[in-house]
Amino acid sequence: MKLRNLCERGLMALALIAVLNSCQKESESYLKVVPEDAFMTMSFNCASLSQKGDLANDLMLKGAESMLLLQLKPEAQSLAQELLANPAKSGIDFTKPAVVSVFGDNIVEGKAEVAIVFAVDDKEAVKSTFETFGGEYLEFNNVGDVTTVSIPTEGMSAAYDGTSLLLLVSQNHVALDFMNLPESRQAVACDPNFQPSVAGSADIACYMSYEKLFSVLPKDQLAQSGVSDEMMQLYKEVSFCSTTNFENGKIVTDYKIYNGEKLKELFKKFNREATGKHFDYVPEKAMAVLSFGVQNIAELIKLYPANVQEVFDNFFQQYGSKTSDLNYIEGDITLAFSGISNNYFPQFLVAIDGNTDSIKAKFDNYKQQTDALFAGGLLEKVSENFCVFNIPETDHFRIYGGDCDNTFYLMDESMFNQLVKENKVEKLSNSFNANPLAAPIKKGGVAIDFKPIVPMVETLMVGNPYQTIATNVLSKFDNIVISVDMENYSSSMVLQMTDKEKNSLRQLIELGEGLAAGM
Repeated sequence: MKLRNLCERGLMALALIAVLNSCQKESESYLKVVPEDAFMTMSFNCASLSQKGDLANDLMLKGAESMLLLQLKPEAQSLAQELLANPAKSGIDFTKPAVVSVFGDNIVEGKAEVAIVFAVDDKEAVKSTFETFGGEYLEFNNVGDVTTVSIPTEGMSAAYDGTSLLLLVSQNHVALDFMNLPESRQAVACDPNFQPSVAGSADIACYMSYEKLFSVLPKDQLAQSGVSDEMMQLYKEVSFCSTTNFENGKIVTDYKIYNGEKLKELFKKFNREATGKHFDYVPEKAMAVLSFGVQNIAELIKLYPANVQEVFDNFFQQYGSKTSDLNYIEGDITLAFSGISNNYFPQFLVAIDGNTDSIKAKFDNYKQQTDALFAGGLLEKVSENFCVFNIPETDHFRIYGGDCDNTFYLMDESMFNQLVKENKVEKLSNSFNANPLAAPIKKGGVAIDFKPIVPMVETLMVGNPYQTIATNVLSKFDNIVISVDMENYSSSMVLQMTDKEKNSLRQLIELGEGLAAGM
């Protein structure tokens, strides 16, 4: 009896695996028309986006639909109204993402090929839809189980079968060329990360292959933009995926890097996890804070083309130093912006960890330059470790700089008065650590708080005709936080809306419609 039960459970498990596998293959089948050399692919979950954006009840969209219907013939009007009520009657399965891929060898010349793919649920309904909306202009041909559609627009063609509808924009191919690709040329068969990235449940997804992108770009142009052969080798087999989901009161975008083990090793070599140690010196109500960790900066520069390295070398040589001195900078780097002072100067703090003793020793090489600044009254010593730089023609705007406990600081006068006491940088009693936005970015990231930005913009734009528009737009957003997970080579961006109840996509649509109505 036990053996029988065990066998029955085993058979049920195998059956379940078979069903799940067949479902997975079915969900992948409509993507078979996407070629493996596509370097960028985006997908849109139409059903989810429509529901979250409440498009069925959007008055402005209904008005546009009515105007469009008036341009159609009676039979086309009838079908269009049916499709607006029930898109599935088109024969397209909108529960599966619409996928847009870019590929081709002539993208620099503006001749990239674009494939737009939909999942087909009813082949005959697709044909009926085409015939109703443009039958007199379209020519249909059957090639095996594929129906081709000749579109009277140069560079455009369409084809469909029982699983896929492909709309192609190309000067070199027609849609039929991709309808029966062998598995060796299918992105979904060649790249295990392709299908999970573009055909998942995300509202919007983007998948990019750096290796394929670099392969279609001229090497000389890549070199001019700072991409060396060594860097291209590092990006070999690297893929990037981002997914965006519109939730109630917020937009969540996640980023992840696949493959590229050498790149990941170097990522850890040149980057280090931040600690948030400088948050003690940032005001609690700071508007924007950027925090990250660095190391081996000079070694990183060696990965860039020779002409880029030469720029760095020449810059440091003219001040009696070397590019390798950048390696003295190691640890946390924090940039914070707290607002605008009464005289409209920014209130800011820059804190850079490093071996300040070694850095200060290098300043002997700058003595001639610094003496000239002192003599000209542009640089003044305010304590043993801190100086102030007077910016000419700015009504005595002063930037303070100095070091304390192996950290170099730059700050405006108001921050200097708050932080520096008896040549020491003192922690603030109300620091950014108490701000809820601090925790997500302590290990690295960016936080921007829109609440204090709105009144600042309102003040700065007094008398500007766009003041009301700018403040109205900004007031829709609460904050944005980008956090980094170095361990998993991923990051996340969360944009919080002021209205926490309504879906964020609906809010964006209403914001866009409001702006359009006011223009």
